[in-house]
Amino acid sequence: MIILRITLESEVDVIREFIINEKLNLEELHLEIIKIFSLDKFEMASFFLTDDNLNLLQEITLVETEEENNMVMKNVKITSILNASNPSIIYIYDFMNMWRFHIQFV
Repeated sequence: MIILRITLESEVDVIREFIINEKLNLEELHLEIIKIFSLDKFEMASFFLTDDNLNLLQEITLVETEEENNMVMKNVKITSILNASNPSIIYIYDFMNMWRFHIQFV
């Protein structure tokens, strides 16, 4: 089990901490975030690897695309990208409104 802190970046930050099984993949984490924040499960979303300044780097998509080197949530374990040496990722939900969540390995 691992502890994650998720912050919805907005005018007033909304922060949740929860314990999750480290064996889960990012698609399962996506579904957990939807449940925790009471979001619509039919919106698109992506995770992003980031640099130290939280600039978006590699995208990890919900669905497979034809792009070369496409990473898909269901194929990526949480701890393979979120761990002590890489403690942060960004989750973007609803591409029309661009809800941005900062996810930290605690």
